[in-house]
Amino acid sequence: MTDTATTLPHVIEQIAQEWDGRTYEVSGEAVDIGAAIRAAAARLLAAPPAASAGPDPHVWMRSELKRLDKTISNEQ
Repeated sequence: MTDTATTLPHVIEQIAQEWDGRTYEVSGEAVDIGAAIRAAAARLLAAPPAASAGPDPHVWMRSELKRLDKTISNEQ
């Protein structure tokens, strides 16, 4: 069995690398999607789990990574 805490950052980095250099415009500024993925993941993974405050951020991140993976696969 693989340790999720070890593999999740690796998977996030792989996805971020696939999006590096691709940008989107927000408020007149170009944002690198790979960097945005890393920043969002860092915020979510660093946040302490709140008791009964909602879903586990790791579960949410895994579902988002699956969704992004499907999106990337469909674009290729």
